[in-house]
This record gives sequence, structure tokens and C-alpha cells, in this order.
Amino acid sequence: MTHDPTHDRYAELTMQWYGWGSPIGLGIGLVLIGSFVALLALAWSLIV
Repeated sequence: MTHDPTHDRYAELTMQWYGWGSPIGLGIGLVLIGSFVALLALAWSLIV
């Protein structure tokens, strides 16, 4: 079995685009945080 250098390059690109540090993961994280804050505001308005 030989080592394929292109495999390492594609693996590195995959790590950049899938995960919390990627633009996609960061966008999902920001949406989740915004939703959580909105739900907290809604719950607070129902309590007070």
C-alpha cells in the first residue's frame, strides 16, 4: 500500500469545511445561539 499525498490534502480541506471552525459550522452555531437568546427573551417576557 503506497502513501497518496493528495489524500492528505483532501483530508485537510475536509477538516476546514466541516466542523465548528468552518464557515458552515460557524453559521450553524450563530443561528443556534441566536435562537437560544430569542427563546430566553420569550420566556422572560412570559414570566414578567
